[in-house]
Amino acid sequence: MLILAYRILVFLIGTSKSYSQGKVNSNQNLARRSLRVEIISSDPIDPTKVYELIKKDTSGSVVFHFAVVRESTENKRTKSIEFHPNGDLEQELRMISGEIRKRWEIEDVLIIRRLGRLNIGDIISLVAVSSSHRGEAFNACSYGVDRLKKMVTLIKKETMV
Repeated sequence: MLILAYRILVFLIGTSKSYSQGKVNSNQNLARRSLRVEIISSDPIDPTKVYELIKKDTSGSVVFHFAVVRESTENKRTKSIEFHPNGDLEQELRMISGEIRKRWEIEDVLIIRRLGRLNIGDIISLVAVSSSHRGEAFNACSYGVDRLKKMVTLIKKETMV
């Protein structure tokens, strides 16, 4: 299952074409434009493909943060975590992305949020920001991570060993 928000990027499921507002665009054309992308996916996140999308020739800094399922929480061993939507997840991701763009001078922001059952070591979410300066990129990325942790349209269920 792949639900896409605002601009649709099918690169996560292995195609070489990207889709934006229903129109096919070459990857080269997409790379020249500033994107604000929010993706909700049950598919694994490919860091190399994400970097190729977010980097720009004018970027002096590209900052990534991957949230990962860890082995234990509060001294309890984790078996897996499940994430399910509880409301308009797409709208909330668009809002977070918009807040980041308004607060910092950045070139691009990419937010990916995984759904479904995830095991230890799986990537839960990604916030990636490109900017001409590292300070803006780090601050914007940190803010995005904090906002993802406070999402109200997502239900998290942990299964312990």
